[in-house]
Amino acid sequence: MIVMERKIFYFEKKDKENTETAINLALRRGEELGIKTFVMASTHGDTAEAFLRIAPREYNVVVVTHQAGFKKTGEIEMSEEIKNTLVEGGMKVITAAHALSGVGRGISIKFGGYDPT
Repeated sequence: MIVMERKIFYFEKKDKENTETAINLALRRGEELGIKTFVMASTHGDTAEAFLRIAPREYNVVVVTHQAGFKKTGEIEMSEEIKNTLVEGGMKVITAAHALSGVGRGISIKFGGYDPT
């Protein structure tokens, strides 16, 4: 039988102040495992910009934004300026549909109730 032990880190509260620490922890774990590709959520680009400042360009980074229209119909929350900065820094930025919430959310919005997805 193989037994493994791993550390888990928790923050006392959610806060933007945790971003750099979380990035450094992810990079450290990535180094241990030989991971060179990171996928991160970044609605406005703040997290991705922090990663760009901290991490060497040797990483393949995919940034996933909110889908268009999440807050306001037809709008993307990440500005073109920030998106361009990330792309110029070697990151890939993806904005796509939220695959699991369309039907369930549509029903709960129209008829009320809870969306299990």
